[in-house]
Amino acid sequence: MVGQAVYFNRYAVEPVPYASLRYTSECRRLNHVLNKQLVSNTLKFREKIIPKLELILEKPQSTSPFVAGDRMTIADFAIFIFSHSSLWAGIDINEYPHLKTWHDSLAQRPAFQKALQIPVPYQFSEEAVTNPDAQDFYKTLRKYGGQFIKAATDQWQGEVVPVPSDHANY
Repeated sequence: MVGQAVYFNRYAVEPVPYASLRYTSECRRLNHVLNKQLVSNTLKFREKIIPKLELILEKPQSTSPFVAGDRMTIADFAIFIFSHSSLWAGIDINEYPHLKTWHDSLAQRPAFQKALQIPVPYQFSEEAVTNPDAQDFYKTLRKYGGQFIKAATDQWQGEVVPVPSDHANY
């Protein structure tokens, strides 16, 4: 969904207001669902883990859950980049406080910081939208990105590969 929102908000050769609204709204809905999931995980984590930590350490270490519970999983890795690029898609994750807290806690981890630099620094983060010194690059990317996508599509000579769901409604 974020990819579609980015395409229609930034790269579409001709504006498609309905598509832009549709995909941006769906991204907001998904962020709302994720925010609620993180709230739920925080409450469960506090009930289950914090009392045990207080007994052992006499003060809790953390109350930040992960997407699938109290441990980091591949779900966190998969979703992180979309939250990291949300402003690029026209969505402000500050509207979702638990999502923002989750994102910031992962972004501070050295492994995540390193991953965002490989093979080149990640170009579609919040800084890409807010840094005034980088806007020339992104204006050029937006201008020619849509044209490149359209040209590549127009030149496609292959067949469209059918998938089983193509005939599901017959």
